[in-house]
Amino acid sequence: MSEGQDNKEELMNINDRIAFEMRKRGMTVYQLAKRSKVSKTAVKNWFSPIPNIPNEESLQRIAKVFDMSVEELKSGCGYEKNDSKEFLTLWKRLEPEDRKTVIKQMRELINYKID
Repeated sequence: MSEGQDNKEELMNINDRIAFEMRKRGMTVYQLAKRSKVSKTAVKNWFSPIPNIPNEESLQRIAKVFDMSVEELKSGCGYEKNDSKEFLTLWKRLEPEDRKTVIKQMRELINYKID
């Protein structure tokens, strides 16, 4: 797969995820290029008005910089996985009665947002 030859939906998703990870870390295009050893021009082209998609080698390098797998970067699942992991860690520390309270509050919060 060459850069720029994929469907637009994937293009938006992966480039948006890379931009999100960069913002989260306060990272510039130059810093990402330097840390990933991907050319600055290639990185800039991912965010141009007619953007390219990073090739597989670039994705591997970027994922390493962001300390995640390529699959997590492509799918965005890493965010949910981390949240779920933290939730389960905290959940296990709760007493049964406290768990019931948390479930009740979650249901109320969800119903509040739906209404």
